[in-house]
Amino acid sequence: MNADNLRILELKDLYVNYGGIQALENINLFINSGEVVTLVGANGAGKTTTLRAISKIVNPRRGEILYNGRNITRRQPHEVVQLGIAHSPEGRRVLARQTVYDNLLLGAYIRGDRAEIKADIQQQFELFP
Repeated sequence: MNADNLRILELKDLYVNYGGIQALENINLFINSGEVVTLVGANGAGKTTTLRAISKIVNPRRGEILYNGRNITRRQPHEVVQLGIAHSPEGRRVLARQTVYDNLLLGAYIRGDRAEIKADIQQQFELFP
């Protein structure tokens, strides 16, 4: 794997339950640096649960979540946010009157370098015009 294809996220044998209901079973996924990935599936297929597990809103029953090579499976949600992973569910309209830019800026409140934040936001606008 060269530097351009550095693995940034990996899910290994991930299982998530909600009470007695198994929501995810044996999920394996890896994402390399520079890739744009979309989860597609029917209602109830596990898309949201997968994202909730990555952002630590729910804890996996089994498996591993690796971010930049670090195992974050047992980390607390605030620790995962400090690494740069956050979950922003659709349709909640929490800050509906704010612009997309303002919402992204708010999401980066934990970071200190304002110039780097603005550059990162600009990069997102170029990726998703």
